[in-house]
Amino acid sequence: MPLIRCRLPPTMCRRRRRSPGASWLLVAALCAARTSLALELVRCGWPLGMESGDIPDSAITASSAYDAGSVGPLHGRLKHDKNGGAWCPRSTVSKDKSEFLQIDLGRLVIITGTRTQGRFGNGQGVEYTEDILLDYWRPGLPRWRHWKDQKGVQKLPGNTNTYTVAEQKVDPIIIASKIRFIPYSDHLRTVCMRVDILGCVWQEGVVSYSMPQGEAPKAAEDPDLRDKSYDGLEEANWVTSGLGQLTDGRRGHDDFTIDYYGHGPGYEWVAWKNDSLGGHGRPVELVFEFDSLRNFSAMHLHTNNFFTKGVQVFSSAKVYLSVGGKLFSGLPIEYQYMPDTIMEHARNVTIKLHHVVGRFLKVQLYFESQWIMVSEVSFDSVVVPGNVTEEYFENNYVGVPPQDSGKDVPLQRDAVHSVHPKHEPGKAVGTSSVLSGGSAAPKDPESKQLVGLLIGALTSVILLLLAAIAFIVVRSRTIKSNLSHASTDHFTTEKAMTEMVANKGHVYGQVGNEDGEKGILYHEPFAPANMYGFHPSNRSADYTDVPDIVQEYAVPLVSSQGPPGTFHTNVPPPTPMRTLPALHNFFPKPPPVPPPPEKYYAATEIVQKAPPVPGSPPPSVAHSSSSTSSAYGQILHPPSETRTADIQLNSIPRADLKYLSKLGLGHFGEVHLFEILRTPSWVRSSYSSKYVAVKALHKEAPISLREEFEREMEEMLPLNQENISCVLGACLEKEPHLLVMEYSEHGDLYQFLQNHVAESTNLPHSHAETLSYGCLIYMATQIAAGMKYLEQNNYILNDLATRNCIVGEDYRVKIADLGVSRNVYPADYFELPGRGDCPIRWMAWESIILDKYSSRSVVWSFAVTLWEILTFAREQPFEDLTDEKVMENAKIYEKSCGKPITLVQPIGCHKEVYDLMCECWQRKEADRPTFKEIHMFLQRKNLGYKHHRTS
Repeated sequence: MPLIRCRLPPTMCRRRRRSPGASWLLVAALCAARTSLALELVRCGWPLGMESGDIPDSAITASSAYDAGSVGPLHGRLKHDKNGGAWCPRSTVSKDKSEFLQIDLGRLVIITGTRTQGRFGNGQGVEYTEDILLDYWRPGLPRWRHWKDQKGVQKLPGNTNTYTVAEQKVDPIIIASKIRFIPYSDHLRTVCMRVDILGCVWQEGVVSYSMPQGEAPKAAEDPDLRDKSYDGLEEANWVTSGLGQLTDGRRGHDDFTIDYYGHGPGYEWVAWKNDSLGGHGRPVELVFEFDSLRNFSAMHLHTNNFFTKGVQVFSSAKVYLSVGGKLFSGLPIEYQYMPDTIMEHARNVTIKLHHVVGRFLKVQLYFESQWIMVSEVSFDSVVVPGNVTEEYFENNYVGVPPQDSGKDVPLQRDAVHSVHPKHEPGKAVGTSSVLSGGSAAPKDPESKQLVGLLIGALTSVILLLLAAIAFIVVRSRTIKSNLSHASTDHFTTEKAMTEMVANKGHVYGQVGNEDGEKGILYHEPFAPANMYGFHPSNRSADYTDVPDIVQEYAVPLVSSQGPPGTFHTNVPPPTPMRTLPALHNFFPKPPPVPPPPEKYYAATEIVQKAPPVPGSPPPSVAHSSSSTSSAYGQILHPPSETRTADIQLNSIPRADLKYLSKLGLGHFGEVHLFEILRTPSWVRSSYSSKYVAVKALHKEAPISLREEFEREMEEMLPLNQENISCVLGACLEKEPHLLVMEYSEHGDLYQFLQNHVAESTNLPHSHAETLSYGCLIYMATQIAAGMKYLEQNNYILNDLATRNCIVGEDYRVKIADLGVSRNVYPADYFELPGRGDCPIRWMAWESIILDKYSSRSVVWSFAVTLWEILTFAREQPFEDLTDEKVMENAKIYEKSCGKPITLVQPIGCHKEVYDLMCECWQRKEADRPTFKEIHMFLQRKNLGYKHHRTS
């Protein structure tokens, strides 16, 4: 059965987001403690309608009543004292004889507590119950179930008099549509009751899940990692038709060996071992059944990553959908997780489901290490209206093009691009690849007629496209012919260029460099080190001497982009890029017939290549300027012959590099994390990290990619600033060619912030690491220093964000360039037509709308990065806006119509710092400060700050 994609109105397909008024301190507390109930259960304790009357009389029944008119079940409402004043069963109760009051809730609800009273009866009543039992039922349960707590106790304390309200906490929670209150007594007793139920509506609609039971303890000291609260059936170590710990709202702690609540170590976790499922490496399979047909946008799994105990997040997952539960989609939604062997905290893993529809969802989790542990599974979905059968979708399904698969829901930050080996080259694949199947063959003449009409329509469209292409080719040749006769005093620009300034015969004119730092060739938007890190589990023995580390890898979506914006002019061209002869000697000739270049690209360009625009720092040379582009950005001036000639690319022996893990896929191939065993003598003394990032060029890369790799080496060599990740050397004596760059101990800044809380946060019994406000400003000041360096040397960084900065010891921050950010944080990027994936939530409005980039547009991005730092990166910028709404907000800036939405002042942020952010978000570029001004301001704001060592 093919996957079913939602065709509902956007309002019904929209995913849930956090409310705009969510307290940052609350979020910080929840993230730091990593222990508490899910936020939904914290808020899930409202009376469900017995006292208020929202539950109708028809929904209340009982096993019996002493007198239906005066003490019947309808009088069992809390705080109601009419007629007899309570429900009283006909018989006395005891431990061997029971009666019940039953309430039909009409829908699935979460029950977190109950309230009871005895019969007051205007002062005449004397009956109450000292203890109660609870039974419950929901669709899918084979019979009524007895509730019990974590220790197996079924009794809940009742009342001690006839008038006081007693409240009972139900933990673990109950998910049910019907509930029975059963008065209990160890001895014969006449009882009466008034009741109410506390909880909330069960929005996710899960009625049951089936799976292999978790691992039972093999020794007395081993934790019990089974689903101990599961209320369904269990047979042959397989549980079915019930719910348990995966839907109880309680998330597990990082260390499953500690007994936090007195229920036993690891109580919150369900775990499976990779050799206990009938064969080594077989996936854990979970099947979820829902109350109705639903449109799914995402599923969230709270997983453990205590890797020193052999526990890691699953390596990959496959998700299948079904309507009837028998036929599941043949082609799954596929997801891969970047392994993390640096940080051991438990985390939520989100798998985007791209609005597929079904009533049954099957997920297969593949092992990365010895164990998989899950404590909670939740879903973002909405009910699909109407009564639809599986056969309807089988006969009427229309496949959706793969390129549309990720439009409705942004991709998650921690996913890894992958392609199944069967995929055709060039086929669009997202992080969570939705592989659409074809429609079924026509089964009747009417269907055949429809297919004929479709073929005819497609043929017509193809003919029109061919005619349009022919027209464009002829027209472009005519334009080129006319340009060859143009006067030397005129020039034309690409259509994308909206503004141009001429000054004394030069394209942009010239100014002197204020600080005297000249001509640096490097200009590329930096991408982050992987937010995770060392992963030795897949290490080959060959890695000892660093052989071919570029192995088979998946090809992610590569957006086609238009040609670079160039000037057509008859003035003398700028000085050409000077290549390093030593580098040429290292590069062998490519294979005779190289494969298509698309195979080797792991990420699309951040922006469409275009020449600089007015408002950007003008070139610091006297002759005509050009825009030299690398795979990552723009260089606003020609290279300096002298500076390049004086710089030597040092060779690092491969024997000095120890492989640790794969960080991700970069522009030229794979990017890996190594430990450098012997620090070269030429490395500056301020660099103390033993870790380096290594970019590897694929052995069979085509000549164009090799030249680009060589050019990037040249462009990055002149960089020499302590807040920029610089080139340490290269390994070019044999393939694969490696470029060795600085890295840090603590990974990227985004993840570093995620694992800390504000020093002012008051969290009792919390062991969370804290950062002071001064430390945050200190790190932001370092980023401003690095950006000031790039600004003074005419570099434009097109992707400045916390994910593209790395953190070392003593809170040293560097702007990094590893080219893996789109793979590690795909949710932060949005595909703009003809320009590839762009970080629009960080971009200035003119960069989004007009494709204009300047140093002042990077100032805008810096302010967003500063906002991230001061909020500990707890949420995306404009978290409550969809990508489309962010685009609309940029258009408000462009047209100056209305008041645009800006990021709110972070909790604890000083007013002067927030005023600086707002200055950076001015509509006019000229009204924004320079990085020199920003750096000076932040230095003054942080005078007297002394940081403590991080190690």
